Amino acid sequence: MTPVSWKTTVISITFAGLLAGCSDDGGSAEAATGGASTGGTAPTGGSAGTATGGSGGTMVVPTPPGELFKDDFESGITKWDVTQGTCSIAADETNVMNCVNGGNEARAVAGDVWGEYSVSARVKVNAMDPGRRIYLAGRFTDSDNWYGAAIYNSTPPEIQIRKKVGGASSDIAQTSFPIEFGRWYTLKLEMKGSTLRLFVDDILQFDTVDPAAQFSSGKIALLVDRSDVSWDNVLVTNP
Repeated sequence: MTPVSWKTTVISITFAGLLAGCSDDGGSAEAATGGASTGGTAPTGGSAGTATGGSGGTMVVPTPPGELFKDDFESGITKWDVTQGTCSIAADETNVMNCVNGGNEARAVAGDVWGEYSVSARVKVNAMDPGRRIYLAGRFTDSDNWYGAAIYNSTPPEIQIRKKVGGASSDIAQTSFPIEFGRWYTLKLEMKGSTLRLFVDDILQFDTVDPAAQFSSGKIALLVDRSDVSWDNVLVTNP
């Protein structure tokens, strides 16, 4: 990994990874609902604080301006709650967090409950079973409810914006993308009102909307299913 300045490129999942569970998202059976859309623009709407939880709700969650969270893993993984699977510090020129999972999803959660924000991270897929996903997740409520920027090991590989609602996951937007194992990418997920944007290496891939406006606030999470994935330079800002 080439040293970066902050530690360099950040994989941003404008939120707030990569797989269908991440194929089953956490090893539980998952009903895929709805169809995928390839984006389309939508008004960015919404105020800095938005309502929490499912479809609707009125509680306002203010999101402070500026930088909300940053971790380059040089001080370990103390900022993260690893709720499932194995995540640990590994050396890759600098320290990175390596999450490995051969069964149920590896899951690391961090941050506060924010409303409108972007989350980005550098990510490197070292290995991934076919048909699986890893996610850079935002507005994470629990393992069954979140938005996520996904890398999907399909033929051909894809990047996606997905959501998981009550344990059932579905595509919001998807497109083929030439992901290479062993290469660093920066993902960014931006979440503003019901508008969701996904960037790869600072290039906008999707500008779309969740018509159900399913989630308005939550934490961040790194989700890894049947994969070996390295993460670095996680950054959360108010978009």
